[in-house]
Amino acid sequence: MGSYAFSSEQNLAVQARLNFMLGSRLYDQLFLGFQCGELKDDVLRVFARSEYLALEIAAGYSLHVAIAVESVLKRSVKSVNVLPRGLLDSELATSAQERIPLKLGYQCPGPPVPDIPKSTSCKSSHINSSICPKFIA
Repeated sequence: MGSYAFSSEQNLAVQARLNFMLGSRLYDQLFLGFQCGELKDDVLRVFARSEYLALEIAAGYSLHVAIAVESVLKRSVKSVNVLPRGLLDSELATSAQERIPLKLGYQCPGPPVPDIPKSTSCKSSHINSSICPKFIA
């Protein structure tokens, strides 16, 4: 069937349909920053604001996304792949044949946290006693 890229007007129309179907409160929680990528062989690729939201949308709202896109494009959607928006730029930079795996791990952007020495007392003012190994057992 080929690949179909969404225009900005079609993206806005899909977002408006989702807002109407889900209500503004739920839409604002999950779909702000949402963007349709492409429809290729009845497989829709869309992008969410974060990895967490991509998983939430994929788990609970793929059908809603498919219905909204079908109503705007008048083309069938058999499957919806929801990816984090950070992959949108990567997708545009790579060829259509390459696949980018979804990274589910989160890496803290700050410096690594040093290990707490075992000899440190739990009564020390800088350690929360609720996380002390002595209290976990």
